[in-house]
Amino acid sequence: MADARVLTAQDTLRDRAKALAPKIHERADDNERNRVIADESIQEMIEAGLFRALQPKRYGGLEAPPEDFFGAMVEISRACPSTGWVLGILGIHVWEFAQMNLEVQDEVYADDPTTLVSSSYAAQGSATPVPGGYRLKGEWRSSSGIMHASWSVVGAKVPRAVAGSDELVPNSMSFLLPLNDPDVTIVDDWYTLGLAGTGSRRIVLDDVFVPEHRAVDRDVLVMKAGPGLDVNTSPLYRLPYGAMYIGPGSAPAIGGGWGFLDEYIRQASKYTRRINNMRISEDRLSMSRLAHAHALLSDMEIVMLHRYRELYETACAGQEITREQQALAAFDLSRCASAAVEAVTGLMPTLGAGVVYSSNRLQRLLRDVMTMRQHGTQDPDVHMTNVAGALYGREATGDQFALPNNVAQAALQRAGYVNGSASTPTFGSS
Repeated sequence: MADARVLTAQDTLRDRAKALAPKIHERADDNERNRVIADESIQEMIEAGLFRALQPKRYGGLEAPPEDFFGAMVEISRACPSTGWVLGILGIHVWEFAQMNLEVQDEVYADDPTTLVSSSYAAQGSATPVPGGYRLKGEWRSSSGIMHASWSVVGAKVPRAVAGSDELVPNSMSFLLPLNDPDVTIVDDWYTLGLAGTGSRRIVLDDVFVPEHRAVDRDVLVMKAGPGLDVNTSPLYRLPYGAMYIGPGSAPAIGGGWGFLDEYIRQASKYTRRINNMRISEDRLSMSRLAHAHALLSDMEIVMLHRYRELYETACAGQEITREQQALAAFDLSRCASAAVEAVTGLMPTLGAGVVYSSNRLQRLLRDVMTMRQHGTQDPDVHMTNVAGALYGREATGDQFALPNNVAQAALQRAGYVNGSASTPTFGSS
């Protein structure tokens, strides 16, 4: 069993993921049929420390460079896209929780540092402030990995005042729920185009109370002003929210694309077209398409890992991560699934009618990658204007990871920072 607390140059997370990949690959088809990741795969990734890559050392985590974590995600996704997707979704929460209040961190991780947390962040329900906390009501879709989690985070909007104004604007909040709460209902409705194996489910709440300490102001965390940063001081936790939360959609898409290429090469090596009796592996057009697909995935993976390396090295050097760096990283990371879709859809038609059978593994891989492209993190259109705005030196127009100045200042004030003071956070600020 790999020690989750120790990494060396000869034992990276990516190395550990490669060692797990053959068995995870063997279970991939069963994951889709069973519509959930095999327990054995989850346990193997826990023992290898993959879920604890970004966890604070105070809980026995690794505080690993993000490049290594997302690289490991590529390897697991290459073996099984659904398993890699769950690794990313469940594995990112230890990074976020490191910035929350210590009461929440201890509640979740003190007794069992390997506790897994799922999420459904989109504001699909309502939260009403009440004495001591909030009451939640609504339905939250697509909580990936929830079948292996003990807690879940859901999102809702709560009106807040903005700086210098009496205006109230919707503020993004997160609410932590123990899944053993009898008032939390999990509904099996995950019948989708792809990623069937993720075991995603709908969370239904009907007037459920959440205490104040489990309610998290996401804008404060986006501004790198969370209370947990007073204790968890690693540069890892100063990285931008956009880059860290887009990555769990980016790396599995790249890995899923590589998995498709692996299977395509295996099948194409044996396939001969009946119409002209030519082997696909010797057809120049098919060879060109394969080379193009390989280049798309290689280029995108290089860019993805470069963005994480650049951000991490900047934070380690104690330098400010600029808005331009954040915008470019978010945009590039959001392009990964588009590149993977282009790669696999360019190759799929070359193998003829045989691939339309549901028993053909290429069909599952194609559907998985296409489903990843539909995720909100993998929509580059959302991030284009922020890239251009950053290059022109304009104020952020505003999305969930790039807050307009008035909203950003209001978040800092709620966190106890004084506008313009020396204590105002610089890492990851808008």
